[in-house]
Parts: sequence; C-alpha cells; structure tokens
Amino acid sequence: MGDTIHLALGRAYDSNLPDGESGNDSAVHVDMITDVSEDSRLEVDGTVVQRNGRFRWEDGFE
Repeated sequence: MGDTIHLALGRAYDSNLPDGESGNDSAVHVDMITDVSEDSRLEVDGTVVQRNGRFRWEDGFE
C-alpha cells in the first residue's frame, strides 16, 4: 500500500497486534485509505510527518 495513508477507526483485531496484546470490542471497524503520492502532506499538531507519500523518518523525505 505504498504512497497511501491508512487510518482505522473502531475495532482493533488481535491478529494485527504484537504477541501479548489484545484488541478491543468495538461494534465497528472502518478503514479510510487515500493516495498521498504527489503534492500531499500529513500534519500532526502543525508538524509535517508525511510529504508526497514519504514519512519524515524515511529516505527521500524532503
């Protein structure tokens, strides 16, 4: 799923968590996915954490 951002709201499935951790029992699980490959940025509290599909800790983040 390169060049996308994925946000999941609701239930966390046990199979997607590290060993020893458990999910929750929410009634729903909704996935939101969008393309962030070109001319995009994701900000958290005013700080850019992803630009053009690259997170700030990845090579190629500008």
